[in-house]
Amino acid sequence: MSRDVGIIWDFDGTLAERPGLWSGCLLEIISDHDPHHGISRSEIAALMHTGFPWHTPERPHPQLCEPNAWWREMTSLLASVLHRLGFSPTTARQLASRVHEHYIDAGIGWRVFPEVRHELQRLRDLQCRQVILSNHSPELPALVGHLGLADYFDAILTSALIGFEKPHPGSYAAARNILPTATDLWMIGDSEEADALGPERNGIRGILLCRNGLHPPQRATRHAVSLRATVDIVLSPTHKPPS
Repeated sequence: MSRDVGIIWDFDGTLAERPGLWSGCLLEIISDHDPHHGISRSEIAALMHTGFPWHTPERPHPQLCEPNAWWREMTSLLASVLHRLGFSPTTARQLASRVHEHYIDAGIGWRVFPEVRHELQRLRDLQCRQVILSNHSPELPALVGHLGLADYFDAILTSALIGFEKPHPGSYAAARNILPTATDLWMIGDSEEADALGPERNGIRGILLCRNGLHPPQRATRHAVSLRATVDIVLSPTHKPPS
């Protein structure tokens, strides 16, 4: 195609999913420890609404841009959640320490949405350049590789290693640095703030993916109910690069 198109992709909820994410992972570990625990995922999730890096995206975290440092912080936060659920400090730390290996295991819980490979290949065939930008763990590049998607992307950026959570401007700048010559730059994702409004504030055209019509947009000007429809928007001749 004649246009120099670059696409920045979100990961969780857009290309792949792990149902329940962090709270689901904790529930699996608790259930393995005590099958009769009686704790629900909603109880766990209620204790995870604050305190984690992605809850304060306005604050860069360069001190955590090393995998061991990031996981030490996460393990401490998760141990605090487990302690508030009633586990002793020692047991809470032991269970929290298991999250690292469990969460990043591509064979446990993670699945790629069925239409993803077809749409990524469709863009690749048109020589569009593609990058992942996600608020995620340090091991995201390896996870994407284990899920069989790495070859579609020029780079896989995770907030754990770049020190910025979406929608901080630094996160989008990191993606721009991978696609410096793209004159037609887009972002696609399922978070209205992080993947549609945030990019728009930083000169990137955002598309909110409302898969199957769930979570309709409140303010996003571009949205679609399927991955195919989002790619159709990017490729539409009516969407010319801004002058």
